[in-house]
Amino acid sequence: MVRWPGADLRRRQVHLSVAPFLSAHGRYGILPKHVLGSLDAKAINTADFNTAPTVCNGAFKFVKWDKGAQVTMTRNDSYWAGAPYLDQWIYKVLPDSVAVTNQLKTGEIDIGPIDPGQYDALNGVNTIGRSEFPVPIFTFYAYQLDPAKHGGQLFQDKPVRQALLFALNRQQIVNAIFFGHASVANSVEPPTSWAYKDKPQVLYSFDKAKAESLLDGAGWAKGADGIRAKGGVKLKFDMITNAGNKQRESMLQVMQQSWKDVGVDATPSLIQFPQLVSQIVNTRTFDMFLVGFNFAEDPDQAQLWHSRNTVAGGFNGFDFKNDQVDQILDQAVGTLDRNKRKDLYGQFQDIMSDQVPAPIIVFNHGIWGVSTRVQGTDFGPFNQFEPRPWNHNVWVTDGK
Repeated sequence: MVRWPGADLRRRQVHLSVAPFLSAHGRYGILPKHVLGSLDAKAINTADFNTAPTVCNGAFKFVKWDKGAQVTMTRNDSYWAGAPYLDQWIYKVLPDSVAVTNQLKTGEIDIGPIDPGQYDALNGVNTIGRSEFPVPIFTFYAYQLDPAKHGGQLFQDKPVRQALLFALNRQQIVNAIFFGHASVANSVEPPTSWAYKDKPQVLYSFDKAKAESLLDGAGWAKGADGIRAKGGVKLKFDMITNAGNKQRESMLQVMQQSWKDVGVDATPSLIQFPQLVSQIVNTRTFDMFLVGFNFAEDPDQAQLWHSRNTVAGGFNGFDFKNDQVDQILDQAVGTLDRNKRKDLYGQFQDIMSDQVPAPIIVFNHGIWGVSTRVQGTDFGPFNQFEPRPWNHNVWVTDGK
């Protein structure tokens, strides 16, 4: 409510429409006031309730947490949708994807996520079914666009950004690194979104000749050492990602070779994940980073692309600023008409396909293995991790 100037000081209401309000703010867990209401924020963070909740509103209730091993849950007979079919639900902690696959085979676990590299290990295992579906999870790399930094001086030119993407054989990455269990991205919106545009303004296939032509046209000429340079500056930079993520480490190696083939010197650098996050949101001294991200159900992507999120702590750590993108994103969240929003997000995808400030390499697939004795699972793009509404209806054929 605001007060307007004038003799009568009449009160008028201002109504704001925020289309993704429920998506952004309607999924918080409900906390018990009678347990936590008297605690301040610091005390809530350290409360025993976090590790041994005495109240729950899910289909299963907490029993115990054997740290480093498993969490045991029991049926919640007071669940709002009725008691679940199962008596007990146990979450096991396993060291890696190989262990998950092996325990699916032996029956030590009934449900578990399958790494693409382990998919074929379950071929011929007739006690395990596999469910695969698209998810809004993706892997992308981002160009440093701050002109005051080294990377920003290299990547200000749009043709350079486009050329590097044309030089990547992303289908080869899907086949060799994700074992076919991912999809080459052609838009910043995931295929799971109702706002997805399958053919935005610019489509990028593997085209080495196109990449070299763009670099030549932008004035980056190959020297005697095969590396391109312009104005005495070589097209040379570092690429960072988190050590230990084998998929991303392999992707950097492919990117390094692909770009070397067109006269670009890119060097992989592996750092710890907390350091990578700090680089993206605060430090920002990188030339280029490779990381994974995921979007929610709503197509609003302001957290990654809007200029307001270039501030310290924001995810737009690569300093992408585009007035037209800002206006479209702001306008899109301010209308409740889905058709109008879809049109706006179509315009947004066209611009992003042209500007490519942070190209998405692939959209991942969700893959889950489920014992054939387990029925009633309902995995999908937005419920594979949390919340888990599907576990209320899960049952087993052998009654064990």
